[in-house]
Amino acid sequence: MNKRNLIAALSVAVFSLLFYGSGKDGATQANSGGSSNSSPSRAPTSAPSAPPAQREYVTQNCSEVAHTFGTQAELSELQQNEMWRQYEGKWARWTVRVGEVSETLGQLSVQFRCGGESLLFDGHAYFPDSARQQLLTVRTNSRVSIECRLDDHGRLLGLALKDCELH
Repeated sequence: MNKRNLIAALSVAVFSLLFYGSGKDGATQANSGGSSNSSPSRAPTSAPSAPPAQREYVTQNCSEVAHTFGTQAELSELQQNEMWRQYEGKWARWTVRVGEVSETLGQLSVQFRCGGESLLFDGHAYFPDSARQQLLTVRTNSRVSIECRLDDHGRLLGLALKDCELH
């Protein structure tokens, strides 16, 4: 395994452990409503996604959202968490540059950059097992169109997109 693949695999592993091991913090649980019957931790698989006709989409492109919430963000963590409420659960249709395609802890993911200007990855897109054959054809550094639900954000690990589909 070369150095680039090792770094990518380690970053996905760390992200997955942080993302799935600790559950969401209270600031990003806007959709839970504080009910006592909500799941205390995140499961690797999610509930079936909404049919496309019922999805609400963000109007911003990938770079705009990544710059608002990523390493280049000028907002404080508190400001980001407050603003994220406008994005969480909405859908995005973006074309991204693939960094790595992997499977960690049974979860298929694509590490991506929104554009060529970013040195770091802008996030991870998580796919259901049914997308495995499609993902096997995706090459590193290629551009792919994805449709995903915005799930989480962070300065270090970037955007987390769930229920993704390749288009």
